[in-house]
Amino acid sequence: MKVLKKIKQRIGLSNRQGLICPPGQPLEFHPVHGENVMLTQGNTLAARVHSFCKAVVFTHRPVRVNEKIYIRFVEKSTNWSGSIRFGFSAVDPRQLTGNLPKYA
Repeated sequence: MKVLKKIKQRIGLSNRQGLICPPGQPLEFHPVHGENVMLTQGNTLAARVHSFCKAVVFTHRPVRVNEKIYIRFVEKSTNWSGSIRFGFSAVDPRQLTGNLPKYA
């Protein structure tokens, strides 16, 4: 059990403070985000404002197991040619403040 606790601590799962949310709470974007992101509409809309990098965003709460999430793209830029990356993290975004990856 000590090994499991150490693993949980290392990946940020040991401290659940601030991660509890009421059932049915809609997802919003977390205030920790890349330099080239602007959040609007109550942190429910994220837009890239400059460049092709430094635009990482997180949800403001953990996604629940078996929770359905929907991502809607409301605008497409013709200035860039590339792709979008989508993934999950077990790390609390607050732990990454000022240390976000440039190309994630």
